[in-house]
Amino acid sequence: MLDVYGVRAAEVLDFAGDDQQFRARIPDSVAIAAEVPFAVRAEMAETLTDVFLRRTMLGVRGDLGLGALDWAAGLTRTALGWEPGHVGHVAADTADYRQSVARYHPGRAVAMSGPVR
Repeated sequence: MLDVYGVRAAEVLDFAGDDQQFRARIPDSVAIAAEVPFAVRAEMAETLTDVFLRRTMLGVRGDLGLGALDWAAGLTRTALGWEPGHVGHVAADTADYRQSVARYHPGRAVAMSGPVR
């Protein structure tokens, strides 16, 4: 976390508090769950693409974050305050991220996730 956040790493840990869900590792990652809502609330990320590619290191790891995308989408939905009825936002945001990955890493994205829909 120090490599990503520097002195702000303590803020991410403070944000996680004692909540074991937020302190848990993101699947197939060295990041912790708190980094996703922290990116939204403290760093003003508004989309999963922003969270994955600009605010955390999730989108630059080997699988480009695709392995944690659906899981992180749920945390992002909660952090943005989207109601369950707004699932279309989450689905669209997830699709946008997959399209972004496919655009900039076409061979790797298709090999890892199947065809982009």
